Amino acid sequence: MFPNGALRSRRFQDHAQTGHQRVSTAKHRVDNVDFGAAQHYCIHVTNVPAYSPNAIAEFALTDMLYLLRQTGLVQRDLHQNHYQTATTHIGRELRHTKVGVIGTGRIGRTLIAILNGIGAKVLAFDPHPPSDPHLIFEPVTFQQLLHESDIVTLHIPGTPENTHLIDEAAIATMKPGALLINTGRRT
Repeated sequence: MFPNGALRSRRFQDHAQTGHQRVSTAKHRVDNVDFGAAQHYCIHVTNVPAYSPNAIAEFALTDMLYLLRQTGLVQRDLHQNHYQTATTHIGRELRHTKVGVIGTGRIGRTLIAILNGIGAKVLAFDPHPPSDPHLIFEPVTFQQLLHESDIVTLHIPGTPENTHLIDEAAIATMKPGALLINTGRRT
């Protein structure tokens, strides 16, 4: 199983020499696989056909809560037996934040529904926003989302036009102290 990294000719050659006949990658997309090399070495390649939008949306939510509640700092202090210091980290509640969701595909929409249930105000940017009457969000421009959001979360495909979407200029546009969550690929 290869969750990360390219499956190129050399890797297939190594597997063939050790008798492997199958390789599985834990990715939906397979643009990192050299299928010509796999065929040359008679190795069958499988991949994850799809990801659960719920699982990825919940993972993004977990990241948000971890950072908002300063869980890492508390864990560090507790691990170092600094119990008094551990109680001084004041977190923020998600329901009092403005969350900017970039990308309103299946994962983005799922996250928006979860955030609606928590009571967070949701801003969303997508060239093709959904018209789902069950979702509550404010469609905004990319710049407005960056400028107003306490949390910016990316849910866009790893396409060339999305690569480096969040660059130095985009980060400079964000609110001081804003959090950036990226559960996508190459964005």
